[in-house]
Amino acid sequence: MVGASQFETFVPEKGATWGLYMERLNFHFEAHGIMDDAKKRALLLSVCGPSTYALIRSVISPKLPNELSYEEITVAMKQYFNPAPSEIVERFRFYKRDQRPNESIADFVAELRRLSEHCNFGNGLDTALRDRLVCGISDESLQRRLLADQVATFDVALREALATETARLQALEIRTGSSQDDVKQVCTTTRKQMPNDNRTCSGQRSLKVDKCYRCGGGHDAQVCRFINQSCRYCQKMGHIERVCRKKIRQRKLDLSQPYQQLKVDEQTAELLTLNTLKGLLQMTRLPFGIDVAPSIFQRFMDTCLAGLDGVKAYLDDVLIMGRSEAEHWERVKAVLERLDKAGIRLKRDKCIFGVDEVEYLGF
Repeated sequence: MVGASQFETFVPEKGATWGLYMERLNFHFEAHGIMDDAKKRALLLSVCGPSTYALIRSVISPKLPNELSYEEITVAMKQYFNPAPSEIVERFRFYKRDQRPNESIADFVAELRRLSEHCNFGNGLDTALRDRLVCGISDESLQRRLLADQVATFDVALREALATETARLQALEIRTGSSQDDVKQVCTTTRKQMPNDNRTCSGQRSLKVDKCYRCGGGHDAQVCRFINQSCRYCQKMGHIERVCRKKIRQRKLDLSQPYQQLKVDEQTAELLTLNTLKGLLQMTRLPFGIDVAPSIFQRFMDTCLAGLDGVKAYLDDVLIMGRSEAEHWERVKAVLERLDKAGIRLKRDKCIFGVDEVEYLGF
């Protein structure tokens, strides 16, 4: 009996709830074989602590603790600590709950079950869970499919949602793995290097994972927790201020006669020989008009500007981005140094500096 009387006091200030305290106390009674109502009442009043005992006296007043049964005391205290919640409010909270960013289907459903505890759905619980799952899910394609299929039960909707979520994550894992294998396989093939092309390939070369455009992290944008976040800078949804494109300072450089700035080797020059009225004309620079010229020039630009952050090049258009003026001009300087080293000239009247937005590739 000494062990039965050893139980901690109830201290609501430390985050304990009366319901959980009573659940543990009842298990304590069961473990020690205490079944008598009077003994339960005596142990409750002796271990609950002086402040809780005084509270019990106030709640059941004008009656005394020894005038009520154990069950009557616990019911009175339960009503004091946990008054009956409003069914309307509880249902409002239930129907307003949507799946949150980066929240799994299982966690979303578990939260819906918790919110339905005091909604008094009765036999209509499965229908309510089905409706909230379909209407509150964040995957729009899955939501459209569930609505089109007119799923009859909650179990069917949950099973399909879990299967879709699992398949999406597995497909993402497969894509990431296969991309790395493809890069290694491509790099093992040999090819003739073009002029000014100093890149090397190796079987050990690793794939650089693109940053998430929503937050800048090293993960896929489709699983980013900021997918439904509103940007504080442009007020648009889907990204945060740190990576906002509106906030990024931009410059655009345009090259002057880009193809003609690339020299060709002697073997290629022989293939580009033209028969003119004044005799044979051998071209020493890459001309317009041949099918491979764009890909050759794009490869040259990619190599020339490789490793520079915030720099994108499409043929002779170079876009430079920075989050601040200092960072931006530092990147502009690095690009100009690379182009100067490669002997590339710019068309000054078509270059744009110091703007928040530029038209690039028609956008």
